[in-house]
Amino acid sequence: MAPVPVPVKVRLLAICLGRSEMLKTARLRGRQMAWQRLSRRDGRKPQGGLHEGIPPHLTDPIVSWIADLFPNGRYEGVANANMLRHVATMNEIAIRPGAEDYGVLQAVLDSCVRDQDLCLDVVDCLLHFRGTLGGAGVEELSLRLTVGRSVWDTAADGYSLVRRTDPTASEQLKTAVSPNDVASEELAHAWEKVFGRHPDSSDAWDHAIKAVEAVLIPIVCPKKDKATLGSVAGQLKSAPHSWKLALDNPDGIGGVQTLEAMLRLMWPNPDRHQDGTPRRKPTQHEAEAVIHTAVTIVQWARSGVLVKR
Repeated sequence: MAPVPVPVKVRLLAICLGRSEMLKTARLRGRQMAWQRLSRRDGRKPQGGLHEGIPPHLTDPIVSWIADLFPNGRYEGVANANMLRHVATMNEIAIRPGAEDYGVLQAVLDSCVRDQDLCLDVVDCLLHFRGTLGGAGVEELSLRLTVGRSVWDTAADGYSLVRRTDPTASEQLKTAVSPNDVASEELAHAWEKVFGRHPDSSDAWDHAIKAVEAVLIPIVCPKKDKATLGSVAGQLKSAPHSWKLALDNPDGIGGVQTLEAMLRLMWPNPDRHQDGTPRRKPTQHEAEAVIHTAVTIVQWARSGVLVKR
């Protein structure tokens, strides 16, 4: 692979902002590192896949990221000490009674070194409370996970760890959750519940439905009390000619009918049936498909693809 030339502006930016900011800029330009190990470029080693857990080469980068959230000095003590103790308790890390703050920090770090799953849980917990910690280091953590080829990455909203997905799908989600509204919040929750550390396919499905409801109910049935996604689908089915979808198909398959069919696939959550149909928890694959469908529909609604005639 030929080296990727670095534009003069990027080099100047690196000098001005420092190495850390340069790496962040590189990540935003594609989230992929152009460099590959020589042994892989010339075929002596196979292309490696993504790593589960915290492999040895990622232990120090991730544990040091945790430590950086709790700066400590000889006289100043440990910053965010109360949160540190809460994190230890929530992750069931045993602390010696009467331990000083620095001893608590060392116990958390040592536990993370010994236990890969615990380390990921601690990182996920710290992201959840990152507002309390000042929101520091999310981009840096994502960079370390990326260059270390971890299967985990930070969520689009920065408040959890999620499994790394197709880059196109990830970028589509980031665009979908960029507005500050209910739909974005519900999509972020749905994505976390299906790709996060503790997946819950049924809860993910519920949040996906709420995201689509948040954008379609104001358009299709704004005056209906307690409207649901089922209400939206029913309205589109009963009066398809009252609506126009920018994707109307000339072969006779109307775009509105297609949208209605997509909504029927989402509604209701099979774990929430109320019509006597046996309830069942959706599979992981089903939940993933519903989340991707929800992201697409939310984007459609926001861009004015569906309009009233």
